[in-house]
Formats: sequence, C-alpha cells, structure tokens
Amino acid sequence: MPMAAWKKYGCTVMSDGWTIRKSRSLINSCEFTQGDFFYKSFDTSESIKTGASLWEQLDKVVAEISEEHVIQVIIDNHTSYVNVGARLMDIKKCLY
Repeated sequence: MPMAAWKKYGCTVMSDGWTIRKSRSLINSCEFTQGDFFYKSFDTSESIKTGASLWEQLDKVVAEISEEHVIQVIIDNHTSYVNVGARLMDIKKCLY
C-alpha cells in the first residue's frame, strides 16, 4: 500500500456500489493519491443496502487507511450514500 504517499499527500477514497450479472451486490472502494489504487471490494449480497451497512463499510475503510490521511471521500449520489457522506463529515472533521 502506498502509505508513504498517504502521509505526504493525503488520499481520496472513492466508493461505488453495483450489481453483477448473478444479482450479487458489491461495493468497491478505491484510493487515489498519485494514481488509482484498488483498495477492496465488499460483497453486500447478504445484507440490505441501507445507510447502516454502507456506513459500516466506509467507516472501516477510512479507519484502515487512517482518518488523518483521508482528505475526501467520493461516493455515489444515491440517498443512502448521501446520508453516509454527511455522517462521515459530521464525525470525522478532516473529511470533505
């Protein structure tokens, strides 16, 4: 992982949900500092796509990378994502 770049420049977390051909729901999280970096994918087929489950996944990603290195989170404009984004900004004061 590009930890040195995260410390020097900070990073952007990008997340988007989608459904594959077998009707399985996935959430992909990527990180961008000096170039795209695939971080992880979550299989959310067994859970309902709610604000609570999205919050749990995005909060984990920010915590794993470290809140001090994440300067922004770019997410889908679906209502559940918008609510999660607002909550992230309320709780983690360094995020935009």
